[in-house]
Amino acid sequence: MKNLILAILVPLIFMSCSTKNIDSETFIKLTKLVDSGKYETALPIFDSLSTIYDDKNLKAAHVRSLVLYGNYLMYESDFPPKVKYPGALKQYKQALQIDPNNTEARENAKLITSIYSQMGREIPEQN
Repeated sequence: MKNLILAILVPLIFMSCSTKNIDSETFIKLTKLVDSGKYETALPIFDSLSTIYDDKNLKAAHVRSLVLYGNYLMYESDFPPKVKYPGALKQYKQALQIDPNNTEARENAKLITSIYSQMGREIPEQN
């Protein structure tokens, strides 16, 4: 996994001086990772690239991957609720930091916080 991250990031660092937008080949590789459900590999790359590029398509894809990962944790994973709810909430909140108007992230975060409230439990703090 480290090799994959390095293979994508190293060339981008050198190209970052000349462009504000991510190159299409890297963008396609990254979206393929997300589409294949490899969120834990893709998200750190998105985080790194977001510090280099000011690209609206990259930001939108980053938000999409966070929401999809949150949805996976919330609805598809076999994790127990004490693992999946905080994990999903973290993804939705990160998506909202990038795009505060993302309806799906907002509604899903609200659903999780209401579940905690209904159970009389404290809403997990994010690191």
